[in-house]
Amino acid sequence: MKRRILIAVLALGSVFVVSWALAWFLVGSGVPRNTRVLGLEIGALSRAEAGHILDRRISPEAVKPIAFQTIGQSHTVDPQDLGATFDVAATISAAGSRPINPFRLFTRTFSEVNIQPVIKVDPRRFAQTINDLAKRSEVTMSEGSVTFKGVTPVPIWPIDGKSIDKSKSLGQFKAQWLRSSSIKFSTLYQRPRVTSKEIMRAIQEIAYPSVSEPITLVIDGHDCPITPRILASAMTFSPDAQGNLTARFSSDSLRHSLGSAWLKLVPPAKDAVFKFIDDKPRVYPSVVGRMISNDSLTNALTPALTATGAARRATISTTTEQPRITTEEAGGLGISGQITKFTTYFPPAAYRIQNIHRAADLIDGTIVKPGEIFSLNKTVGERTAANGFAEGIVIYDGHFAKDFGGGVSQVATTTWNAAWFSGVDLVAHMAHSFYISRYPAGREATVAWPNVDLQFRNDTGHLLLIHTSYTNSSLSVSLYGTRKYTVETITGSRRNITNFAVYDDDTPTCIGQGGVVGFDIDVTRILKEAGVEVSREVIQTHYVPEDRITCTNPVAVFGNPPIKAPVKPKVTPKPTPTPVATPSPTVTPPSPAVTP
Repeated sequence: MKRRILIAVLALGSVFVVSWALAWFLVGSGVPRNTRVLGLEIGALSRAEAGHILDRRISPEAVKPIAFQTIGQSHTVDPQDLGATFDVAATISAAGSRPINPFRLFTRTFSEVNIQPVIKVDPRRFAQTINDLAKRSEVTMSEGSVTFKGVTPVPIWPIDGKSIDKSKSLGQFKAQWLRSSSIKFSTLYQRPRVTSKEIMRAIQEIAYPSVSEPITLVIDGHDCPITPRILASAMTFSPDAQGNLTARFSSDSLRHSLGSAWLKLVPPAKDAVFKFIDDKPRVYPSVVGRMISNDSLTNALTPALTATGAARRATISTTTEQPRITTEEAGGLGISGQITKFTTYFPPAAYRIQNIHRAADLIDGTIVKPGEIFSLNKTVGERTAANGFAEGIVIYDGHFAKDFGGGVSQVATTTWNAAWFSGVDLVAHMAHSFYISRYPAGREATVAWPNVDLQFRNDTGHLLLIHTSYTNSSLSVSLYGTRKYTVETITGSRRNITNFAVYDDDTPTCIGQGGVVGFDIDVTRILKEAGVEVSREVIQTHYVPEDRITCTNPVAVFGNPPIKAPVKPKVTPKPTPTPVATPSPTVTPPSPAVTP
């Protein structure tokens, strides 16, 4: 019996040894049998043969443009921009070698093993490119609110914010590249606090009652009637922490709407200003004023909004408003000379001349204190007929359109370049969607009321004075103060050239476009102090193509509908201030104007 058992054991052992030897032979000494990469069989081949197959079949795919799907948009990116490569040698190594363990050996003999391709990525280049895709793809979250069209409440429906989940992008890219026709990233959502139900509640319970009748605002004992239309223009709705909408009021809006009726009761403070006489700045005195804060105005008006008849009355008192810059400050902060001057040129057009000159006049003489941020929108104000602006050509949604303020971007671009070459801290700007040839590529700015702004911070440690001058075809912006840095600029070459579309437009409102290619460009600003580099900033700009549009409708004269001649704004003459006896700042001969 024992002998039979021994014989059986020896027989089984022999079978096992023979099977193991057969499996060892079948798996092979190169890449183990039944190994696949992206469907390609490379098992039982030498490593050199397997590498040759992968290099011939997969490597060509790894240099083709990569398609991305991000938040409903399609993008194409060159693998080099991501620093992405297919590593053949590492993929072969990942297949392993012939195992000694019999169970693993039998598995590799009879089971298919799929090896994922090894993908290497340059982290810096990948992050930079994905950040650019994220900026172009993101949908900004918008809170729900209520606005007015005249005296009719209009709902502003909430919009979910959407953005690429960049924390998962690298893993998702490696998992999909070379396996999918396009790469898809996860989307992060930002939900608004205000619901559609809350919007309708605010319309019914606050908005409609608030404009049902006029309200009398009693300011320091004097009646100031406010019509429903003016009340609506000064009212905005904002959500609290729970997402409930409440009405708020703006003193600035009432001042603009009521004009002299408001200014008689609430005369604003006036900053000390510089006026240029024979190209030399001279100080004009400041004036103490009165003010009503937005919070005080809101608290006073809110109870009267839902009242009726004689109860629609609110009482409020003004408080003292000190000038932002006093006469003493203006005379004592000192201007050592002109830091920089930048000039741009433009083709004359009646609306463009009016708008550029109006915006330049509003900016001229602006004083930016040390540490303060200059805002073009805040300084110039909303571009309306009441503010002295004409209707003209603007860029809207990638095409030319008609609106007030066309041409103000010329002022923004000129001011942006003056700030650029002065070395001050650049805070905010936005380039045009497509390239306009009269501006420096990658170094220009557009503005739109109220959200698209141009801002820079005065970090020179000294007063900064803005001076503008113009002709009917040129605009110059100069900054006076004390230079902190010298500036060098490096403009990169244009890349990712994209051609424009060509089509006809038969609508009577057509505005012709010549067609401009899209491209990407980088511009670097290098700041130096005493000849030593302190910092460098890279501004990356992406221009979309400007379609070539031919207007075929005869009403669209010369490809442009007729624009009404601009009406000169009615401006109440201001009394000419008398210069104070304070000695005028000494202006040293300006340094040579910076010409890019």
